[in-house]
Amino acid sequence: MFAFAFFFLLAALVVAVSPDRAVGLMQTVVEDAEEVGDLARGAYRDISSVNLREAAEEARSFYVAALRMPSLLFERIADQLREVARSKAIHIQAQVSDQFGAWSGATLM
Repeated sequence: MFAFAFFFLLAALVVAVSPDRAVGLMQTVVEDAEEVGDLARGAYRDISSVNLREAAEEARSFYVAALRMPSLLFERIADQLREVARSKAIHIQAQVSDQFGAWSGATLM
């Protein structure tokens, strides 16, 4: 409880001594908080798009493949990694084209 009182007393003192500096500091903190919020929303969107049933079925199939033939497991993992790399490249390419479209549209206005 004393820590909160000390913090708010210190913040009030900083604002009283140098209001412009306090505004600049708070502006930086707010901008950082907005950026963290945007990143968190993007991460939440990516995580919420994961199909857990499909992931569980895939894990089960890898386990069965490993029991039957271990070398086949590594081949399947390599195939899956290639597929992920391909889909990620397509996703990144789409984002770049969207950003380029927004950029070129903004310069035309």
